Amino acid sequence: MQSTDQTVRDTVVLTTVMNTVRRARLDANIRQEAAHRIACLRGAHPVPWNWGPR
Repeated sequence: MQSTDQTVRDTVVLTTVMNTVRRARLDANIRQEAAHRIACLRGAHPVPWNWGPR
């Protein structure tokens, strides 16, 4: 069941990040947020989302 939970978590995070990326054309602040979230996915920054212990 842990694998399924992780898949759901990853899907939610990726969907949220992609929604931010999609909106990035609207505003410089959103572009900055999108770049930060992508960097978090790549491990360059701590993630702003907390799902608890994995």
